[in-house]
Amino acid sequence: MKSPYLSNRLILTVISLELLLGFSQCGFIHRSGTNFELDGKKFYYAGCNAYNLFTKSKAEIDKRMTEMESDGVKVLRTWGFNHNEWHGFEPKKGQYMEEQFKLFDYIMKSAKDHHIYVIITLENYWGDYGGIDSRLKWEGLPYESNVNRAKFYSHQGCRDSYKNYVKHFVTRVNTVSGVHYKDDPTIFAWELMNEPRFQDAGENTSGITLRKWVDEMSVFIKLLDPNHMVGIGIEGHGSRYHYGGDEGNPFVYLHQSSAIDFTTGHMYPDESWAHLTPADAAKVVAEWIRDSHNEVKKPFIIEEFNSHSKKEDYWNAMFRTLENFDGAGDNFWNFLAYEERYSDFDIWHGHPIIEPVFKPHAKKMNNKHQSILLLYSCLLYTSDAADEQRGVDLGGRRIIKK
Repeated sequence: MKSPYLSNRLILTVISLELLLGFSQCGFIHRSGTNFELDGKKFYYAGCNAYNLFTKSKAEIDKRMTEMESDGVKVLRTWGFNHNEWHGFEPKKGQYMEEQFKLFDYIMKSAKDHHIYVIITLENYWGDYGGIDSRLKWEGLPYESNVNRAKFYSHQGCRDSYKNYVKHFVTRVNTVSGVHYKDDPTIFAWELMNEPRFQDAGENTSGITLRKWVDEMSVFIKLLDPNHMVGIGIEGHGSRYHYGGDEGNPFVYLHQSSAIDFTTGHMYPDESWAHLTPADAAKVVAEWIRDSHNEVKKPFIIEEFNSHSKKEDYWNAMFRTLENFDGAGDNFWNFLAYEERYSDFDIWHGHPIIEPVFKPHAKKMNNKHQSILLLYSCLLYTSDAADEQRGVDLGGRRIIKK
């Protein structure tokens, strides 16, 4: 006999998010409004860049990861591209070097072992490690200048070679863990490119062509891998912020692309072209966060930053701004071994900035994780088999029963 309190088609029950994790992306960091979220809790982080891990031995990779974990790094940003012969992922068009990808597989395994998430950057605007200059050369096009590089975004051959590479990477099965990359929670996000711009080609303020490319490529990745977030990788320059110039990559317009999950800024306040004081730098970061939250309505991270001098002043100014204005995360540039140091921007385990400045900030960001006790209505279908195949919409994401 059916209970008079129950519908013959469904039971309406209210359960917490934690009980739904088995049906959702358990273990995957995702966007929730202007915050990141992990397993029902807001996720904040302090992290670093270590761009050239793909050139290191397995022992060196493990050593760096051990040092990062000890220093409080939660998210690592690293390069997943190289078109040179030495440690090249794709030294020639369509030639994918399996041994190099296997080494990256090990990077992912080591990151997981050390409880570190990874942002994988898939290409470079600049010439380092080949970048889009290589893809232009492969198509017989001029390269190196901003005007020449602008052709990359609309040229069919360049777009196709980029997409082929991305597909090869994103759909890969890790040879160390046996896990598909798309199913690996260790990945924080895929990033389209390091510092893309459409500069000096007639769209310095509009960014129309670059936005079209961002739309296409971010959707392309999401179709291959719906589990992970996607970022653009732009610097956040612009006359709007009195930081750098207009470079065809407007912060708000590009980040409003629907398949992009968070906004980014790169802060180098005492470069010769910037001339920002610590207070100036903090103001720019606050404006980035304001626009990210109020106009773009997505989380914000400083995914690159450092200074030539007055590190404590600059770093503390940026960290306080992030902490006070609900910035989601940060990645300083650049973590490496002490014996590798060569510039003012090099940071290593034991660097004077780590103990008094970075570690306290990392602790604060980690302590900001808060349980989200949101309740959801979950429709539990109890009648026919057709209903069992229907999806349940939970807070904006579809849970499809298989």
